[in-house]
Amino acid sequence: MPCLNLQRLSNTPSKRTMRLYLLTFAAAAIAPAAASAADVVIGDFIYEETKFWGYDRTEMVISGVREGFEPTGELVIPEKVTYNGEEFDVVGLGWSSYSGHTYDKPVIGNFEGITSVSLPATLRFIGQYEFLGCPNIARYTVAPGSTHFRNSGNLLYEAKVQDEDRWSLFRYPSAAESPTFAVPADVENIDIGAFAANTHLKKIYISGEHTLSTCWQLGNKSIESVDCSAARYYHEGDNGTIWWGKNLEAICPGVALDTYTLPADTRSISSGAFCNASVKNIIIPEGIQYYTSTSTYMSSDVETVTAPTAPKNIGASCFQWCSSLKHIDLGMDAGSTLDISYCAFAGCTSLESITLPDGLKTIVIGHSAFEDCASLTSFPMTSKMKIPFLHRRAFAGCSSLESFLFGTIQEFDSGGYQFAGSGLRQMHWPSAITRIPQGCFMDCRNLEKINLKETTEDIGIDAFRNSGLPAVALNGVEWYYYSSFLGCDRLSRLYFPVNTRQLTSYTEVDLIADNAMIVVNNPAIRRLDAQDDIEGNRVSLYMSMLSPGMRLGKGWKQVCAPGRAGEIYAPLTSNPVYEMYTYNTFPAEKAVEVTSLMPDVKITGVNIEGVDAVYSGGRWTAPDAVVTDGRYNVTVSYKVANCPMTTTYEYPYQYTSADTPTAATLTITLRPDSRAEFSAEADWTLFNTAGIPFLCGRGTHASLSSLPSGLYIIRATIPGSTATLRLSL
Repeated sequence: MPCLNLQRLSNTPSKRTMRLYLLTFAAAAIAPAAASAADVVIGDFIYEETKFWGYDRTEMVISGVREGFEPTGELVIPEKVTYNGEEFDVVGLGWSSYSGHTYDKPVIGNFEGITSVSLPATLRFIGQYEFLGCPNIARYTVAPGSTHFRNSGNLLYEAKVQDEDRWSLFRYPSAAESPTFAVPADVENIDIGAFAANTHLKKIYISGEHTLSTCWQLGNKSIESVDCSAARYYHEGDNGTIWWGKNLEAICPGVALDTYTLPADTRSISSGAFCNASVKNIIIPEGIQYYTSTSTYMSSDVETVTAPTAPKNIGASCFQWCSSLKHIDLGMDAGSTLDISYCAFAGCTSLESITLPDGLKTIVIGHSAFEDCASLTSFPMTSKMKIPFLHRRAFAGCSSLESFLFGTIQEFDSGGYQFAGSGLRQMHWPSAITRIPQGCFMDCRNLEKINLKETTEDIGIDAFRNSGLPAVALNGVEWYYYSSFLGCDRLSRLYFPVNTRQLTSYTEVDLIADNAMIVVNNPAIRRLDAQDDIEGNRVSLYMSMLSPGMRLGKGWKQVCAPGRAGEIYAPLTSNPVYEMYTYNTFPAEKAVEVTSLMPDVKITGVNIEGVDAVYSGGRWTAPDAVVTDGRYNVTVSYKVANCPMTTTYEYPYQYTSADTPTAATLTITLRPDSRAEFSAEADWTLFNTAGIPFLCGRGTHASLSSLPSGLYIIRATIPGSTATLRLSL
């Protein structure tokens, strides 16, 4: 998408320009957030409610058009609109002149049916890309009373300085058929894309103090010369070039050249000099150190740039939309640093490869630097290099980029979407980074595997939305959003392993793949009943252990419990409960019998009192285990769809009505209100009669009133003393 941030040229910063860019900071801070919450469709346009710094009331900015809207004839921008019974002024068309919106597409762009444009007096700004690609506009008109725009004949002017009679040429009618145009004397400068979409104009005349904005050539391929004979600052050179002394200012976009070699005495190359140029190969002479500044080659036909030294700084939008550029060699400065600014290569759809210099240590990569480089297959980082801060959308839309060395990235921009729509197949998240930013891997349809570390705490909004992931192990993750995995049509499994930080908050997920499952091996997980918010009960829940206060809810296709635990799980959900395996103990033989009951469940091991048991004859036996009075702890290890699970059965022995506390210094008393009281503050665990723990806590009592009727065993422990009691509730 478009990715340009070009200041309109003014030799002296104007009041109007300064005001606009002061507003830029405020708008950039609030507009993106407002867009998702306050977009409204009124008639044919999409509006954003916005309150600008320095203005008392909320106003409307046109940020899009209604789906299916194809304007024809006169396009009328309304002066006011009514929404929710309130009237708002329409003050803006498009955000592309504002910081943070430099990659926005034009609202009104590439519409061939528009023949004229009518603008209201309330309009204060128009995005720098508006009306690009609209070839049949014959006339612009501005309502009386506007202080920011006016029409002169069919031309559209923009005020350079508010409340002063100083103007720039914003747009020349794209349908005008004259081959020549003399810029009027009341124009101070020619704006970005002023002649866009016009195919008839061959020559323009500038005079006096006229100045050319950076990228005035944008969107035009017909202009072959600029007559500067009466101009104060410029003179015309060979091959359609325009010079300011020895500084190359521009080359006319209508001059087609296979190769252009700059004169040896060239001092510098101005920003936007080759913007939209029809030149394939450019040769830079000795002595020009900085030939890759802002928008230098933007939207041109350039295939190669040959220079004595590789560039160490790539300016903003330098090669943006250079669709013929296939390869570039990059350099570094004396500090072994390469600086690639925002949108530097955005839209270079043919760029296949990049060469980085030996010894490079640091790469600065701006937002959208490689966005939509659809042919880029790799980015040749090594483990000795680092990216201190990876800005938003840096590699978004790189659909051929299958791998990236994520360990080189030290910090991610929270703005996110760094690899959205890329061709990545695997991702190994850096252990030093705790949060995956919003949209980072959105629309990565080829993504097959991700490796999260224990240090990964949060997964942002839309982080993996619409990706091709088949399964995710949420190692270390404490929080993720509903939309983090939304639209992942191949995602059939989310796995919650034991989290070293314990608390993990479950957020409902709408898994649509066949046989989808949530596999939980973390007893500290919370909010599993959030799945109630998803209709259809398509997802199965597999759990290895419960914890106090846990609610499973009613949003599951089925709930799968450990052996002998079905009766504990059943009261916590209204969904069917099935046991994953059988579980029987044989204390005299120091053995247990564990048999899988489900095709996705595979028993991988059993441990009895710290001794790994051996499987033989249908049982797991540990002859060397130390068993006292028939008591022993058993841990069953198994896998659910290759996700490791463990369930521990503590002291599974037969209790009788004669059971009494095992230590005199700690006692347990069951009160009439189903509260178990301890004689001292203790750690306690509640078991079912099979010895499966499902509640635990610490304190001077345990409230058991919410449990269903049945037999239970409670064990309480303090240093040097343990008590157990059989309970009948």
